[in-house]
Amino acid sequence: MQLGRELLVNRDKRFASFTFSPAGILESFHLTSHEIRDIFQTGSTFETRGCPQCNRPYYDSRPGGTIYNYATPLSHQQKMEVQKLLQPFV
Repeated sequence: MQLGRELLVNRDKRFASFTFSPAGILESFHLTSHEIRDIFQTGSTFETRGCPQCNRPYYDSRPGGTIYNYATPLSHQQKMEVQKLLQPFV
């Protein structure tokens, strides 16, 4: 969801450019390698949103499971984990 939001709100992508299966499941964002590199350089795509001091990374994920929103900038290791998770969609 975070990558989709980033593309729609900050990267001038259109919802119609995403590919979905007949069941409505996201299949691809159709990103170039340059776009992917640019998104992961900043890392802010996956930080929590809302109030400036918001630090609730478990708002939409369970403690001990996959974290979807990070309260601080992503470490190099976290960026690699996120890239691996998103690889099937690019």
